[in-house]
Amino acid sequence: MPSRLSWLVLSVLILLPCSVVLPSSVVGEEFLACTKKELPSEHWNQLFTQVLHELVGDDCAAFLGVAPTVRLSTSMTPAAYSSDEVITVSHGLLKILEDRSEMAFVLAHELGHIVLHHQHELTTRSALDGSFRPLDTLIQREIEADSFALDLMRRTNFSPNSGRNLLIRLASDGETLPSIQRRLKAMH
Repeated sequence: MPSRLSWLVLSVLILLPCSVVLPSSVVGEEFLACTKKELPSEHWNQLFTQVLHELVGDDCAAFLGVAPTVRLSTSMTPAAYSSDEVITVSHGLLKILEDRSEMAFVLAHELGHIVLHHQHELTTRSALDGSFRPLDTLIQREIEADSFALDLMRRTNFSPNSGRNLLIRLASDGETLPSIQRRLKAMH
């Protein structure tokens, strides 16, 4: 098996977005143990890159039309969001993820917002006429991003049920977003 360095050199030589494929150093029970520790951001960046690769393959830009980067926020509030082509995942969210499939759901969900141009569409519609109902529109965008994520996950070895499990856990942990019930209902 090639070393991590040879994978990195190969990916740099090929120069494809999302092409860094590192042997998984964190799988199964190890993942759960690692989410409870303070690990360097380089570790999480490698894992984010690997999960994105597993979701969309060697060339994100060719497959989806975007080349996202993922960054880790030091916030302890469980959250993930996207802006332009940057996905931000909080340390607080990492602490509640139970496996790589849940991480894949989070990244695929945020990737869905980017690919579906949700941020741009909301900003444009608001500036043009302000006639939409913001909460309904936001919930619909969350449902669309969930659907996008589940479609990507069904094409991989990630469990599509992980998104539902994560949302149920967020709701039981006191997350009061009204969208969670509608999102869970839409996942049937």
